[in-house]
Amino acid sequence: MKGEPVFLRRIHAYTMRGKGLGYVRGCIYLENGVIIGVGEDACSRGSSSGIVIDGNWRMIVLPGFMDIHMHTPLVLLRGLAQDLPEIEWMHKAISPLARWMNRWHLAAGSRLAVLEALLSGTTLFGDYGSEIGFLLEEVYRPLGLKAAATRSINALAEPMSRLNLRKPYPLDEERGFKGLEDAVRLAEKYSFEKHGVKVLIGPQAVDMVPLNVVKEAYRAAEDLDTLIHMHVAQGGREAMQIKARYGTSTVRLLARHGLLSPRLLAAHCHYASDEELGMMARRGVAMASCQSSIALIDGVVPPLVRYLELGGRAALGTDQAAGNNNQSILAELKIAALLNKTRHRDPTVLPAWRLLRLATREAAEILGLEKHVGSIEEGKRADMVVFDLKAPTLAPVLEKPLRNIAFNLVYAARGHEVKYVFIDGKPVVEEGRPTILDAERVVEEAQKAAEDLVEKGGAEYLAEDSHLVKKWREGLF
Repeated sequence: MKGEPVFLRRIHAYTMRGKGLGYVRGCIYLENGVIIGVGEDACSRGSSSGIVIDGNWRMIVLPGFMDIHMHTPLVLLRGLAQDLPEIEWMHKAISPLARWMNRWHLAAGSRLAVLEALLSGTTLFGDYGSEIGFLLEEVYRPLGLKAAATRSINALAEPMSRLNLRKPYPLDEERGFKGLEDAVRLAEKYSFEKHGVKVLIGPQAVDMVPLNVVKEAYRAAEDLDTLIHMHVAQGGREAMQIKARYGTSTVRLLARHGLLSPRLLAAHCHYASDEELGMMARRGVAMASCQSSIALIDGVVPPLVRYLELGGRAALGTDQAAGNNNQSILAELKIAALLNKTRHRDPTVLPAWRLLRLATREAAEILGLEKHVGSIEEGKRADMVVFDLKAPTLAPVLEKPLRNIAFNLVYAARGHEVKYVFIDGKPVVEEGRPTILDAERVVEEAQKAAEDLVEKGGAEYLAEDSHLVKKWREGLF
């Protein structure tokens, strides 16, 4: 079926045109990976050749979801870093195991995360890591997947688990500049138009990278016309480090040095004050908000609604399954809604329609890719997800007195309702099953890789004696 025209008829669609969801009913016609027609007019433009899908008014088509912030290999540590204090999360749970990861582990974990995300409708992957070039060649490019890939830059002179949290981390400036050089080479190698890949420059965070390296990264991003993707105000550990090294907060440090700008995609930001959020919003900073991950790791609700109220731009990410426990942006929609409605004691905040836009068109706009993806419009790439409205969780389908589809997608869908996923007009998920990956083989390989990691780092993990390990030793689970 590769390269065949695709004709979807008798379907509902949320196109994301205009200010809302841009609802249409009728047909969608795809050819050569591009959207040719949308709506009633497309019904006469369709072809009987190629792939013909009759929705019988029980399917809804949306632009593919964009997961703007991910660390896919860490899915191998799923279930080993939950229910413990934030201050222990990185040092006592992640680092003792993650430092043993080699390229086999990275690829096996990334494929598992990609598989999970794909089956829940993700078509663009915002992966972030020091080995992102390897993952692009080993995972994303062979599978024909789109990515907003960030080459992270980390200048820590020692493994995280060996550091004293209450003293400024020792930083290796040479290591930082080497990481930046690698990121620049990667950004020069790929283009979204040719490869479906946009490379972002990723100083890990200002507590882990010397400020002069961060400034040089901004200059490189300007020259390359790409984004800086950086963890900002992401927790108590970072706050302690910035206070000890610079005597201020992360956001104020960035502002002091002119580093708050539309060039910055700031991840998390839950340690920023309202005043600092306002500074960020006024300077055009975009936020990558990972609601469920931060709720699980830090026990707080990231300030997504407040940032939007202040005029900021934002999109959603799943972060990593060692914190979030899943890579489903579909699950993130409901969790974001519940957390923010509860935080603000207002059931009207983050309505279903806005969440669907955050995961599609508004994410594309933040990444500067709105000319190519993010909405269902003629001439754009045919990246789409199709939901089966006959699924018990999405039924009944009502159009009077109000159309209920958007609410059911956000508050009821679990992922099994995804019937098709198209990338460049090719069905990468068909009848709920992946066509580009052997799911059973991916899971088996990830199982072997995770077991190998635990064999290598398990003793060190237990020796850290985290809160989680203590509860395990008490025989509570």
